[in-house]
Parts: sequence; structure tokens; C-alpha cells
Amino acid sequence: MDDHALTELHLYAENNGELYRQRRIPIEKNLLQKVKKGTYDSALAAKLWLYYVDDAAKRYAKDFDHEKNWSKLFPKTLRMELAKDFAKEFEVALKAGEFDAQLATSKKKSSKKNPAKKASKKTAKRRSIRI
Repeated sequence: MDDHALTELHLYAENNGELYRQRRIPIEKNLLQKVKKGTYDSALAAKLWLYYVDDAAKRYAKDFDHEKNWSKLFPKTLRMELAKDFAKEFEVALKAGEFDAQLATSKKKSSKKNPAKKASKKTAKRRSIRI
């Protein structure tokens, strides 16, 4: 395996802001939900990280003018190895407590709407009808 290409893609993925916001954060949130539910599976996590790595490889190829050859530039075995590395990094960070704040917060959304807003809308309708 080409260690240089692996390192290059890893650094690119880690340092691309758009990729971080569009792919990494949603993947981490997804995995944290699975940890909360108790359904986390490292093999499936690596598969999920593969989407992140594939997107990084495509963007790298596009940025450096190899757009059509992204899969040759970074072969499947290399991308899968990097995906496993990202899964391991996530698990290490999880065990180190880096995600404790996210795991502790519970974002349960209430199905009920704000009654104050509802009342004000009704009142506005009544006022408009009376006028």
C-alpha cells in the first residue's frame, strides 16, 4: 500500500473545512446516536467512514486536476484502510471522553407547538375579522 497517498488523503480530509461540515459532523452525530442507543458496530462504522473518505478522494482529485482518475489515484483498499483508521480514531476519542458533552445532552423535541404562538395567531385572526 502507498503510505504517501494514504497520508496525503488523510491530511486532505482532516483539513478541508467544507468536507468537515458537510460529511464529518453528520457522520459523528450519526455514530453518537448509535452509541446512545447501544447499536454501535465498528465494522459498520468503518463502512460509514468510507463515504467520508470517498468524498475526500473525489474532492482531492478535483482540486488537483485528476477528476476522472480519483479511484485510480486512491485505490479501494487504500480508501478502506483509511476509513478503518477514521473509525478507530473515533472510538479512541469516544473512550477518551471527547464526546461526553454530546452524549450527555438529550435533544428531544416536543411534538406540541408553542401555545403562546398559537393563541396569538388566533387572536390576530379574530382581530382581522372584526375590523
